[in-house]
Amino acid sequence: MKELKSLSPDTYDRLWKRLDRNPGGAKKGDFRRVAEEFMYTQEDIWELEKELKTLGSGSPSRQLLDGLETRRPELTVLEFVKVLQKPNIRRDDIVKLLNDYIFR
Repeated sequence: MKELKSLSPDTYDRLWKRLDRNPGGAKKGDFRRVAEEFMYTQEDIWELEKELKTLGSGSPSRQLLDGLETRRPELTVLEFVKVLQKPNIRRDDIVKLLNDYIFR
């Protein structure tokens, strides 16, 4: 089973760039919902949101993914896909990207 941290750099970049964007402008499916699924506290999510306003990477999703590598080092791509498929997230665009990676 492929671990999330084993994603190619290109796939990793495409993943966090897509997760930063809200599909159709809805709050459903953005990095906040994914963080909640991984038991991030509201304070943790506020810290991720600050990334939008700083000179860091400017990406809360990238910070989330980096944090998951520490919090859940054994997290697999398939487990992450299952979170993205939950009704409160429904990020089929990212699921397709990751399925392409899984089934290479």
